[in-house]
Amino acid sequence: MRVLFLTSSAVGHVFPFIPTAWALRSAGHEVLFGGIGDAVDAVARAGLHAVDLAPDANVGAVVGAYTAQSGLDWNSAQMADREFIVDYAAELFAKISDIGVDGGVRLAETWRPDLVVHGHLQGVGPLVGQKVSVPAVEHGIDFGSQPLLTERLHQYMADSYQRHGLTGPLRRDAVINVAPPSIAFDSSFGWFVRYVPYNTGGSMPEWLLAKPERPLVGVTLGTTVPQLSGVGGLRGLVEAAAEVDADFVLALGKADPAELGALPDNVRAAGWVPLNALLANCAALVHHAGSGATMGALTAGVPQLVLPHGLNQFYNASVVAERGVGLAPEVSSLDSAVIQELVSSTELRKAASEVRAEIAALPSPAAMVDRLVALAG
Repeated sequence: MRVLFLTSSAVGHVFPFIPTAWALRSAGHEVLFGGIGDAVDAVARAGLHAVDLAPDANVGAVVGAYTAQSGLDWNSAQMADREFIVDYAAELFAKISDIGVDGGVRLAETWRPDLVVHGHLQGVGPLVGQKVSVPAVEHGIDFGSQPLLTERLHQYMADSYQRHGLTGPLRRDAVINVAPPSIAFDSSFGWFVRYVPYNTGGSMPEWLLAKPERPLVGVTLGTTVPQLSGVGGLRGLVEAAAEVDADFVLALGKADPAELGALPDNVRAAGWVPLNALLANCAALVHHAGSGATMGALTAGVPQLVLPHGLNQFYNASVVAERGVGLAPEVSSLDSAVIQELVSSTELRKAASEVRAEIAALPSPAAMVDRLVALAG
């Protein structure tokens, strides 16, 4: 069969789809992605094919206009409020989704898929599924999948549906939920599937494969935070790290670590390294509470210290703290004692191991292929 994946422009929203897409390809099915901007390049780097739905689009301008109009503060702790997140995310991603609606419809009418798979913050998928009369499957990216979010997104896209002559209820034929049930927003929602970390391929330094002589702590801010605000938010962590009996790896991608000043002897600036490979040798992970880093640490069974910078990161941080798999301190209170607790706490490690086992027991993406084939008929 032919499966059309429709994604958001954010790279972090693309990565969770790649294992599912390759499971389908490995089973002999055709896969094509429709995305915008960076998402298209991310798919190509995974060895899959993608079409840019809006080559001239400026997603940043759309987000900026919405921010200015709404007066929203992306760095507000209000982002941890579940009801608030649902409404702001639905309205914002409806505007982002609308950028790709016309291109998505054209692509589907040309390529004629048997099945559409889309993100839970991607409103083009349900519309396209209805337009070409094929099942639409929602694919989660973290533990935020829930019925209300997709339904609210559908409501905000009423004009897009009307433009394409569509009426009626939201099309959602199935949901792939990648969250471990114990921390899922809605533990009864969808087919629960094992989260398989994907961070693109690349060259790994030999030191990354060696067993550490003392606890190793990974540090990352993902891809978006360094672009928007640099890496200065890690300055307090780096200063405190000098007093901890552990080694630290700053996996900061292309970001310049110079703004952190001189690094202590036990802190290494490593540029880009695949996060899942780094986590294999880590005693803990410090990160921005992005979806990929949070889910990657959960899958590895590694305690986390989360420093949210904005958006849904505050909500992710609250889930990490509530489940007991990590720490979410105020930046002003981050010191060597907090980092030492992260590295040495048996309670954190026990809870992280429990969630890791919960994830490992879920069906793999490959196990979902037959269900998707049956759904497509």
